[in-house]
Amino acid sequence: WSRLGDRLAGTGRYRRVIFAGIAENGSALARWRPGGDLHPRLLDALASMRRAGVAPTHLLWHQGETDRQLGTDPQRYREEFRLLVTAIRAAGVQAPVY
Repeated sequence: WSRLGDRLAGTGRYRRVIFAGIAENGSALARWRPGGDLHPRLLDALASMRRAGVAPTHLLWHQGETDRQLGTDPQRYREEFRLLVTAIRAAGVQAPVY
């Protein structure tokens, strides 16, 4: 991620690039969506950014290997991802999710 940040900053499009990583190795999407045990971690990270005066402009979601290994149905994954994005919006973040 640091190399990506350097490249983005180097374009001149952004003055600074900040990554707020909240990863959990080997986690399925169901753990991040509302009701999942990792969902509070996501909300806390967003709240911490807000308190620090940092408004997210882009959200990069990098996850899925565990769901692939578990055989999570693609439709179920899409539904859970929509729930996750809805919760992010409810937390006041309107940045696009990639």
